Amino acid sequence: MKPGSVLINVARGELMDLQAVYDAVKSGHLKGVGLDVLENESKVFFKDFAGKPTPDNITNKLLSLYPRVIVTPHIGSYTDEAVKNMIEITYENLKVILSGQECKNKI
Repeated sequence: MKPGSVLINVARGELMDLQAVYDAVKSGHLKGVGLDVLENESKVFFKDFAGKPTPDNITNKLLSLYPRVIVTPHIGSYTDEAVKNMIEITYENLKVILSGQECKNKI
């Protein structure tokens, strides 16, 4: 990225090398970073660390660069409508599977 750029990732944490992102912010190459996804986000999101470090070292390093690095939880899918849709689709999938039919959402 060009010097002075701001990196925003709201897609997938695995798309970034967090150590490289940290190094770029620390060196001043990146002006700032906004993240609502992390590679190991289940270790840190929706947990209360109350002033203690997280169990993820690179996340702690990134958080130490606040306010040039801002990390928020990825909650775009936690709207009432999205949660309702997830529940309904899951119920329908289960109903199809239990009836012995092929589920269109099979993984």
